[in-house]
Amino acid sequence: MSGNAVKVCGGIPLQGEIKVSGSKHAALAILGAMPLLRGGVRLSNLPDIRDVGHMLKINESLGVRSLKVENGEYLFSADEINFSSQELWRVPQLRSSILYLGSILLNCGHVLLPVPGGDQLGLRPLHEFLYVLDAFNIRHDLQNRGVVAHLDSISGNREFDLCSKMFPLMGNNRSALAIMLAYANKGTTKMKNVLILPEIIQLCQFLQIISMGSVFMNGIGTDTLEVVSPGLDAIHAGSKCSGKSYVIGPDKCEIPFWICASALTKGNILLNIPGNDEVEKTMMGMKSALLEKAGIPLEVIGPNQFRVDCQNENFQLHPFSLLSTQHELNGIAFDACPILATLLFKTDGLGSFYCYRYGFERIRWARQLVKVGASLQIKKNVLFVEGRDHLSTKESVILDGSDIRSSSSVLLIALATEGSPLVVRGLNHIERGMEDVIAKLQSIGALIESSEL
Repeated sequence: MSGNAVKVCGGIPLQGEIKVSGSKHAALAILGAMPLLRGGVRLSNLPDIRDVGHMLKINESLGVRSLKVENGEYLFSADEINFSSQELWRVPQLRSSILYLGSILLNCGHVLLPVPGGDQLGLRPLHEFLYVLDAFNIRHDLQNRGVVAHLDSISGNREFDLCSKMFPLMGNNRSALAIMLAYANKGTTKMKNVLILPEIIQLCQFLQIISMGSVFMNGIGTDTLEVVSPGLDAIHAGSKCSGKSYVIGPDKCEIPFWICASALTKGNILLNIPGNDEVEKTMMGMKSALLEKAGIPLEVIGPNQFRVDCQNENFQLHPFSLLSTQHELNGIAFDACPILATLLFKTDGLGSFYCYRYGFERIRWARQLVKVGASLQIKKNVLFVEGRDHLSTKESVILDGSDIRSSSSVLLIALATEGSPLVVRGLNHIERGMEDVIAKLQSIGALIESSEL
């Protein structure tokens, strides 16, 4: 659906089957590392979103060829990477493009990268990535045009902490950049405070695949990672990657979105979740950590198939306290917490959401919900909600989202609100992170149409 705003008629139980898209964050991390490939690799479950399109174009300009086999499935191949600024105008469009600071530099020995852009959410200083370059003794300079870095060789045993007093709060791209540099470093690299997130685990797995077993990584999925590498020259001089494939796991925000959509509308949604053997572990972790407390039924139907059936006449959401951390916690990723917080608005009591990072920026969207009868307070980094069995409005209301999480959250509330249709603005943020979410909603009964507001 084109446009940046939609009109939603809420209060309708959503019923049907949904296929969850591949992870945006994992896809972008892997595509950012793709210039390290020599040979060919098949990548499946790649989400069809704008940021992926940008990364594909950048990679092609550098020498990474891609062939679309079918929806979500691509063949990639690369023999040699050459620096080109032809498509780098796309860099300010997305934050994950900072990873080219590593992959271009490692291939070409130099890079001039424009300052990455993306959603304006919280303080995300560029210097946190220069801190990673410093850990590998890489020369760099911050200019008006962007970041300039030079590298003659990268070798030596090293150990460092990804967090520091200057940069105690960390995003996934800092960990990803450090892992890419460690992959190319001839020696042993030990890193502390690596983020425990699905996209970081998948990046490690992908890099091991394209190294054809020449790079060893110990501690994948923990906050301490040891990478033993023969160096990028030796990796490229060895066996070329051939006949290997990798399936991108499910999106960490989209799974909670559909769970909330079923619970908030008292619907019945069957989730098909492509991925690996970790999918069921993740879902069961989320179930024990939150869903059971909230009273949401989650049933395993088959391999990577799960049903969220909330149509029982006695179904009622229960209040809970949600605490986000910098890591994934029992299947709940940090980025998914603001979406899960929407459940609080239709519980039968008082609940709360404490946001670990970016504080008010992650929860300020909730202030709008007084327009639909919600009762809430925001105190520093904490959202307190007195749940209501019904949310409703007698007049047209506009809800705004400023990033994927807030836009997804207000869209969910609109789906749960009875009465007059609501207008949700900020649809472009959702489309950047989750594939065809509006079309998927319409396929399971949601009444949504474009709005010119």
